[in-house]
Amino acid sequence: MHHPDGSVPSRRRPERLGGRPVLDVDAVAEAALSEVAVTGLARLTVAAVARRLQVTPRAIYHYVPDRDGLARIAVARWLRRMPTLSPTDPPREALRRYVVESARHFVTYRFIHDVALAKGFEYGEDFFVMQEREVVTLVSWGASPSDALLIFNEIARFVDGSARHYPEVFLPDAEPIWPDMGRPLSEIAPTEAETRYPLSATAHPITSAHQIAFGLDLFLDGLTTRLPALRR
Repeated sequence: MHHPDGSVPSRRRPERLGGRPVLDVDAVAEAALSEVAVTGLARLTVAAVARRLQVTPRAIYHYVPDRDGLARIAVARWLRRMPTLSPTDPPREALRRYVVESARHFVTYRFIHDVALAKGFEYGEDFFVMQEREVVTLVSWGASPSDALLIFNEIARFVDGSARHYPEVFLPDAEPIWPDMGRPLSEIAPTEAETRYPLSATAHPITSAHQIAFGLDLFLDGLTTRLPALRR
């Protein structure tokens, strides 16, 4: 893509300001849209955008507005809704770290999605396919399918502030989009969850990973209606 004046976007590494990479918001959006044009949205990842800009993925992460702050808010609210899960509970510490990392990733995806949307790109279901694949990777770090289902069920209890985007899911009289929506976790045996919600790239699209992607995306959207676009 070219700038409005006809010039080609610079491929140099970003300048640094106060130890943080400085990227142009338009450059990030153009890189994201260029990647979509080449590979399709399901292939869009932070790594792909970074490659197109010829920077490291860390540069993209640093550029996202306050992703760590939003992640901390997400985890704090989630833990408050989970009184049996405390940050000091050793058996659940790995799961807590998993939620932190998930929130960080989705803050980043939300930012890339927002700048792409601001550029006029309308996304569809492939956006969730892309998220699902990333979450499958996070699950491979140690969260079991039953833990994945736990995360989604608990997050889903307080994301309905964003139901304006998906009213068919959260309307009180609506048919649940999957059978376990709102079902108490205590009623779902781990073996049942792992059987019905396998984490596999070839599994049914309504997997535990898909549910986490769906729930975290809604949750982060409920925290902020629009991440601010940074100026140079």
